[in-house]
Amino acid sequence: MSLPKKANSTDVRNTHKSSTAKNIKVSADLIQMPLYSKELKEKGISKNEFFKMLALIQEEERTRIGHELHDGINPLLSLAKLYLEFVNVKTAKEKFAKNQVCSVILTAIENIRSISSQLVISEKTNCNIIQLINDLICRINDLGIFKINFSHSSEHQLSTLSPYKRLAIYRIIQEQLNNIIKHSKAESVQIKLFCKKGMINLSISDNGIGFDTTKAANGIGLTNIASRVNQFNGIMKLTSAPDKGCSLHISLSDS
Repeated sequence: MSLPKKANSTDVRNTHKSSTAKNIKVSADLIQMPLYSKELKEKGISKNEFFKMLALIQEEERTRIGHELHDGINPLLSLAKLYLEFVNVKTAKEKFAKNQVCSVILTAIENIRSISSQLVISEKTNCNIIQLINDLICRINDLGIFKINFSHSSEHQLSTLSPYKRLAIYRIIQEQLNNIIKHSKAESVQIKLFCKKGMINLSISDNGIGFDTTKAANGIGLTNIASRVNQFNGIMKLTSAPDKGCSLHISLSDS
């Protein structure tokens, strides 16, 4: 099934003239254009091929860093904790300091495990995407910053998506939730992921402070999301205004 027509550069510029900037169709082409050079076009590399290669490189780097953290840094921290346990302490102050250092090392080990798990998610894309997203939501809900509600199509419908597309959806959700954590001051977030009539529709909305889209549409977080949307010729729509929260809507073909 064909996708809806993407917003072009003119659409975006005209929308930017609005004083309230409540609604903007963010064109992945416009945001990412500086990365796609004339030289690449002359070499016969299409924009879709370029953004797909870019995402693959980013994913490989995430996986490499994740493994380095898990297999390289964590063993060193565990060894440091082991050596520390052999240190004899005499005074109550020394015992307290030793316990505090052990506690800090354990916290660092757990944090690295969590970070590395998020970085190497590409190796888990054959798993249930609903479970992967729920695991991410649980980790964020545990922070107590805001509450996330997740509604979605059946597991069977979503399981038919390719691992590559499941990974892109997961990363988009992860990136936008990071944006919300950093900037929104929201109390609640709604995530909806549904497959209908040959399309994947993803929406992520929060009730936070919102922002002027004319000043924030080219942020790094949105640029990363737009790059992933562009891989599949999808469309991306951002709706926000000061004190009005933010809604991100993504549509992709499910084929």
